Amino acid sequence: MSRDIRRWLIGTLCGASFSTSVALWAPPFVRGQEDAAAMPADATAPETTGEATPGLSLAPTGSLLAKEPETPAEFLDAVLLMLDLGRTDLAKAYLAKLVELAPDDAALLELRDQFGPAAFARLARLKELRPVGAELSDKVTAASIQSLSDPARLAKLVEDLNGDEVAQATAFESLRNAGAVAVPGILTALENAQFAAAHQSLLQILVEMGDVAVPPLVGALESPSSRMRGQAMTALGYLRAESALPFLSYPAVADDVPTGERAVAVVALGRILGLPSATARDRVAVGAVERLLADARGYLDGKKTIPVDEVDELVVWGWDEAAGGLVRLSLTKDQAADRYAARLAKQALSLSPERLDAQTIYLTTLLVRHAADSKASGELPKGALSATDIGLTVGPTMLLRSLDLSLSARRGEAAVAALRLLEKTASAADLSEDSPILTALNASDERVQFAAARTVLQIDPREQFPGSSRVVEILVRALAGENERKAVIVHPSGNRGTQLAGQLGELGFNPLLFTTGRSAFKAASDRNDVSLVVVHANSIRWAASETVANLRADSRTAGIPILLVSSGESEPAMVRLAAMYRDIETVNESQTSADIELQGKEFFRGLNVQGLSEEERLAQRNEAMEWLRHLATTNRTRVFPIQRAEKNLLALINEPDLLGLVVQLLGEIPGEASQRAIATVMLEPTHEPAQREAAALKLAFHVQQFGLLLTTDQAAAIELAWAEEQDPELRTAFATVVGSLKPDRVLAGKRLRTAK
Repeated sequence: MSRDIRRWLIGTLCGASFSTSVALWAPPFVRGQEDAAAMPADATAPETTGEATPGLSLAPTGSLLAKEPETPAEFLDAVLLMLDLGRTDLAKAYLAKLVELAPDDAALLELRDQFGPAAFARLARLKELRPVGAELSDKVTAASIQSLSDPARLAKLVEDLNGDEVAQATAFESLRNAGAVAVPGILTALENAQFAAAHQSLLQILVEMGDVAVPPLVGALESPSSRMRGQAMTALGYLRAESALPFLSYPAVADDVPTGERAVAVVALGRILGLPSATARDRVAVGAVERLLADARGYLDGKKTIPVDEVDELVVWGWDEAAGGLVRLSLTKDQAADRYAARLAKQALSLSPERLDAQTIYLTTLLVRHAADSKASGELPKGALSATDIGLTVGPTMLLRSLDLSLSARRGEAAVAALRLLEKTASAADLSEDSPILTALNASDERVQFAAARTVLQIDPREQFPGSSRVVEILVRALAGENERKAVIVHPSGNRGTQLAGQLGELGFNPLLFTTGRSAFKAASDRNDVSLVVVHANSIRWAASETVANLRADSRTAGIPILLVSSGESEPAMVRLAAMYRDIETVNESQTSADIELQGKEFFRGLNVQGLSEEERLAQRNEAMEWLRHLATTNRTRVFPIQRAEKNLLALINEPDLLGLVVQLLGEIPGEASQRAIATVMLEPTHEPAQREAAALKLAFHVQQFGLLLTTDQAAAIELAWAEEQDPELRTAFATVVGSLKPDRVLAGKRLRTAK
């Protein structure tokens, strides 16, 4: 179908009267004249009447076309026409037929040159055409990359830019329509003096590509070639690419950048900012480090995001040493943001190497980048200039700063990495009340909590410190293998509170709903598995501000993230309240969990809603067992009191593989519940004799240390068990307990007379 006919057809259909529209937009099963003649190329628009438009009879398939397509180009034209007419059903059918033709790379490139890359991006973007539209678009992209990676073909196209008028136009359109995938080849040609005559045309092609050329041009600024970097800067300047400003600051002001390249960067900045070059350089030079660090921090904590293309795909290009060239990188949004953060932080550090904030941010980006490689082993990469090597040598003060930044930016992987390095370098002096290590004990990510507990245990303090008991709580929770993330919710309205609880459930939390701030606080402070507290603005019996203040004042809840839910006029007050504390976010009431998640995307980013993998959970459980055994057997419970873990330990006493350890730990807790639980283990005949013997010895110790706290029935049962036990080892252990009960003289005399 010719483009003129297509434009006429769209104009006719869109501009027809209502009656004509009804006729044309009849359901697909309405049949028109099946033998209507094809419309001539020079047809003019017919008069609009109530009758069907001549030449637009519906084929048996429901098509609006007078003549069915036959070639790949005709099928693609039909697909695009149906999309313009709103008939995605027919567009999908024609697209399927196009794919059935299985056009080869040469045919795909012809389609790209004829219709442009935007047409294929449109096919990939529409959900109604997925996955076929996206697959076809990927094939066109792959064919373009393959074609332009051929030096001979690229050289031919560049040479044709200096050929006759037809050759020039064809080459120009081929390179421009190739889009971003042509940028690496064009930049390579711009470096080559052999193609000097075509350089102006090549630069013009980059500019006419528009925004699609910006990501690969920004990636080219990583090239080791100063000439390629300069050509990329020139193109970015002509494109007025404001998104490239953060990446042009360093080459415009850094002393270690070649003079010529620095001048090119200044000119590009001037074009983008609309200022004379000298003025642009002065403006960029003032506060350059601060802006670079602000952008790096923004990418690090998720406040700055990488834009996506027209099909919602991430487009990030960079220099690949292994490939020896500029490539499109396969990265997630977070990985791309981290790459940019490291790049900008390193530039800021190069401009001002003694600035603590530059050092801190760059070290944190190093830990983020290398932490991904350590997930399986739990250890950072080692070796010369590795994250471990550098991290250990910068000292604990810098690591503590990096840990603090990682926690505030909600980068759990970097926090864990910093803690693993602090295990080897920190001392008890680093466990002051405001230490980031203690903050990490209350982090929202249980991986960070466990790493912080491990760091404290490796430091091995000899005196109690703020958070001593929190270490034991984390170990005991890991011992229990809990992997369910709970959210305590306070909402005064039953129905709306239930709705909010359901939304939090959809986001991966197990919701616990309360109607008053006081009851919500009690639940959060009594439990050690609460990952989030949600407070509604209209909370009662403790208003929202009072509830938050109490949560932050209590050491048990000080680190739990808080989500404030506002409604109507309460939003400004909630925003002010959130600004007073750490780890608090505000969202407006919503009808969907997706909207809540969108409003608080930076907040939810650090909550690790997915929890631990089974492998991680088992590893933590095994390590927690060893640490708790160490605490119980080396008199460390004086430093790490375990009283607050009593309830959780009692819940584990029926776990066969934990029984011995739990009894050992309960023996260190001065309470009647612990003593009576140990006695129950001792008296239970279904337990192994060795377990009963160990329980008896621990019970005797507990009675000696904390006094007799058994019930009368338990004391009597112990004496009876001793009297009836036939196993000599077990009977001896029971006798130890009986003796600890401090019998009077009469009873002692009776027992002495029974001796053989």
